[in-house]
Amino acid sequence: MRLRKARSTYPLFPKARPAGTIRRRSRGIRISPYVLALMILALVVHHTYFMIGWTHNSDKDDTLSPNALTAPKAPKAPKATIHPTGSFAKCTLSMSHPVKDAAGEVACHGIHYQAPKDSFNKAGKVIVGVLSDSKNLERRQSIRSTWSSDAAGVFFIVAGPWGDIEDEYNKHQDLIWIDEKEAFHMLTYKTAMFLQVVNTMASELHMEYTHVLKTDDDAYVAIKRLESLVEQKKHLQYSGHCGKRVKPYRNPEEKYYVSFEQYPEEYFPPYCRGGAIIMSRNMVDCAAQQMKYTRFISMEDIFVGMLAERCGIHPAPVIPAKQIRIYRGGEDDSKCDDSMTPATMSDGKIVQHHIKNDMDMKAHHTSFNLLSPERGPRLSDVEKQSKTRRLEFVHITKTGGSAIEAAGSKLGIAWGACHYMNITDVGCSLADLPYKAPNYQSYALTSPWHTPPKILLHYADEAKYPYSDADLFAVVRNPYSRILSEYYCPWLGFQAKFRKDTKYEKDPNDSKVMNEWVKSMVTRLGKAMDEFDNDRKEGVAPKKQAKGLNEDKYILAQKHYINQAEYVYDGDDMVVTNILHYENLSLEYDALMKKYDIKSSLPTKEESGVYTEENKKRLSHMDLDPESIALINVFAKLDFEKFGYQMVEKFEHQDGGGYSLEAKLH
Repeated sequence: MRLRKARSTYPLFPKARPAGTIRRRSRGIRISPYVLALMILALVVHHTYFMIGWTHNSDKDDTLSPNALTAPKAPKAPKATIHPTGSFAKCTLSMSHPVKDAAGEVACHGIHYQAPKDSFNKAGKVIVGVLSDSKNLERRQSIRSTWSSDAAGVFFIVAGPWGDIEDEYNKHQDLIWIDEKEAFHMLTYKTAMFLQVVNTMASELHMEYTHVLKTDDDAYVAIKRLESLVEQKKHLQYSGHCGKRVKPYRNPEEKYYVSFEQYPEEYFPPYCRGGAIIMSRNMVDCAAQQMKYTRFISMEDIFVGMLAERCGIHPAPVIPAKQIRIYRGGEDDSKCDDSMTPATMSDGKIVQHHIKNDMDMKAHHTSFNLLSPERGPRLSDVEKQSKTRRLEFVHITKTGGSAIEAAGSKLGIAWGACHYMNITDVGCSLADLPYKAPNYQSYALTSPWHTPPKILLHYADEAKYPYSDADLFAVVRNPYSRILSEYYCPWLGFQAKFRKDTKYEKDPNDSKVMNEWVKSMVTRLGKAMDEFDNDRKEGVAPKKQAKGLNEDKYILAQKHYINQAEYVYDGDDMVVTNILHYENLSLEYDALMKKYDIKSSLPTKEESGVYTEENKKRLSHMDLDPESIALINVFAKLDFEKFGYQMVEKFEHQDGGGYSLEAKLH
């Protein structure tokens, strides 16, 4: 019942006197007992109607927020208010499919199902649900012979008569069957029951899965790439090809027409397209509960978006978007192109939707297999014999990385730049990953061995990503001494001898010159990093630093003096789990090699090919002035905090001021 307008509570006075009538003074207004009784009755009726209307409306309105639980002011002109989206609207009980005795429940609708429990026992970290019509046996067979052939945890969700799929169910043990008729609106029930079955099985079998993928039987899925993505981006809750909230189609001639009776709200919630929806275990747990009471809608991706909004989870698109291809429209994936793009799984693509037929599916699989020799780095004999996980090196600039690359090369192990180039001075001669320097300066793609793993994973295709299925290690260094090493760097330092435009007009060992350079470089780099981070948040293409667009096209692309925490952490997740300290590198390196059963020790700097000029007098961190120190403290704040280095305001020159460059390890 809607809120009713307050009834008039004015008393029943006599009619107004005619104009010109003399009004006499009176001690008061006399009201008869009869009129007084009518007044009291009117007040009681008004209050009763208001309270009944508000209470009934509160019970009926399922979009109430905590603020709505306080009694509203009496409205002058009440209007029916609705939530901007229909996510919080409740369903109505189904009389034809009662919830009682049903194995599952979706939108007040009871559903019976069958699922192979033993197959769930074998599933790994990622479980894939493929929506399929029971009549599409050929499509399921095409997937079984290609991308799911060696993968556990891939299930097809079907409906229709049990007799139609019973033999297939018993033979392959990869079907989830729901006892419903096949129809378009079954997409929602199939998707919801996939999530509910996974949630139930995980609870009963104590499964350790982390994510699920919902897709269709006309999609190719690169399982290994999907597993790598969710391993690197553990915080992904609800992802895929996602967008902002949109309005429903109200034209009855549209394929996805939605009537006001079915969905009266103005907007759909933000959602990810149904061809590939990645969901975390937390999302699945919450959705399995919320779906029981959520109002039904026939489009499964909208329904999942409604569940996400009820769970307080906002969709986050996979970056770059080319990893999830919903259509076959070339570079522009915003619309479907019937001409179709060629069958290829290059460029790190995880899902390709709109596979035309079995031949097209196999062509994509062939494309993926052709990349197999390049999908990961070649293993050396030492690594093959090791009983531990493969170890990969993340080369943070100016931390002794060239020495480590040289040590690996002696054993036939390609680490860092040695994956991409043969470098005689360092000893690299076993390059096993394709690399060609781009004709523009890119933070992500230039010198990929210096790119933070979380960035390289998103912007480079799999052929250029060496860190899959490996434990990572890196060397960190005190930010104060590291900035001095950058200053003297032959590549990008103050007088970089490997740059054509280097000028030699000033003395590099003049502390004033050094501090001017430090202040300028840290300020410009900080600004460039902020720009790149903002671009990442908005999901745009990798930062390209074309000639003339920035003060120095090298400053961001070459990653020199990028914060070390950028390499080690992705949000709260620690991507690089083995941290060595430059100040105690030899001992810590030897201990790590012993742990991973690799017989290696660090050579001297001269043997490693590191460019040094130790014979010349150099400035040190003690020559940094307070203004330079203040800028470094702000820029490298996380490095000091995460890696245990002491932060100061200035250096005292007497006896070195008692300052130690070494980290204080907890």
